[in-house]
Amino acid sequence: MLDPGAAREEPEDLAAVWSAARTAGADPAVVNDVTVAVLARARLWRRRGVPIARRRLVADAVREVVALSPAPPFDRLALAERESVALARCAGLGVSEIATLLKIDASVVRARMRDGLRRIVCRTASR
Repeated sequence: MLDPGAAREEPEDLAAVWSAARTAGADPAVVNDVTVAVLARARLWRRRGVPIARRRLVADAVREVVALSPAPPFDRLALAERESVALARCAGLGVSEIATLLKIDASVVRARMRDGLRRIVCRTASR
């Protein structure tokens, strides 16, 4: 169950973070736990005067949930591919944003996304 206090400060954050995490994650309990954790960290940062954008919260939630309990088709991918594809698909990030977040070159992000999407398509087609 989500902590009702999680929505007190930024209800729009709760909706955005939970929705993206739910899209990326398979286990509802993990989705809820990740959502609560991400929002709790955001509250701490904001209380210390550190601005944190909702887009970053969503990306953090997606990264955490696909590492712990990825939903299909992300569960078919290696973590590096899964992370890149899920950040694009579930968090709505572009290649340059993903590269910056993951601290890798944009060409690596494109390669991971390409390979991950090929793996998804090939496995889906072979069923």
